[in-house]
Amino acid sequence: MKIALPLLALFLASPPVFAEYADINGVRMYYEVHGEGRPTVLLHGGSDSIVGSFAKQLPEFSRSRRVIAPEQRGHGHTADTEGPLSYGQMAEDTAASIRAIHSCCPPGRGQRRQRGPGGQHE
Repeated sequence: MKIALPLLALFLASPPVFAEYADINGVRMYYEVHGEGRPTVLLHGGSDSIVGSFAKQLPEFSRSRRVIAPEQRGHGHTADTEGPLSYGQMAEDTAASIRAIHSCCPPGRGQRRQRGPGGQHE
């Protein structure tokens, strides 16, 4: 518990530009986008989440990059689905989520004010 609180404080110090759900391959996937600049995709480890895997890295990376971090099905904020998880499905989900995020909010086009796929644009 002593380690978890400092990690949470670091993560909260770098709030996402936006956090949203997108309908991807039949599941509502949660993702966050932090910072601006060249895109960098962070993929969390098995049985983990964005916060669990990247609390220390997000503040640093998002200073100079647009960090895109999806949570895979059955992990973090993204719901479980029927059947087993597979690396092939997670790869397809990741590719589809990146395409959806980019089509909704391409870099440099008001990304701080827009919401992700499935959300309302301001």
